[in-house]
Amino acid sequence: MNRFTVLHPPFQLNKTLQACFVLIVAAAIGACNDAKTIVEPAPTGAKLSVCHMFYPGTAAAIIEIYESERAAHEQHGDYVTSLIVDKASTPGDSLHFTTITSAVASVRAGRIRRAET
Repeated sequence: MNRFTVLHPPFQLNKTLQACFVLIVAAAIGACNDAKTIVEPAPTGAKLSVCHMFYPGTAAAIIEIYESERAAHEQHGDYVTSLIVDKASTPGDSLHFTTITSAVASVRAGRIRRAET
């Protein structure tokens, strides 16, 4: 026997183990491909200016968003920076007010809620 002779054959899986391995890998790949892609609808409505809070205790910035995105922004602390006062308005959405007094009261309540007194 010369010094280059291989003493043991290379490791080989038997056919049953090979088939199980292939099935496990295929199932894992299939599970990844079956993941649902979340597609959000395109934003709609008028553009609004909001004070966007990046993280609590950090600086904020005024950004423009669509009206359909408003609820999601308000959930993490953002608030609308421009209110509409018009006697013909239909109040109730905390954006449109019939009097300046009611608009100012809404702003004040928001500042108190955010501890900005």
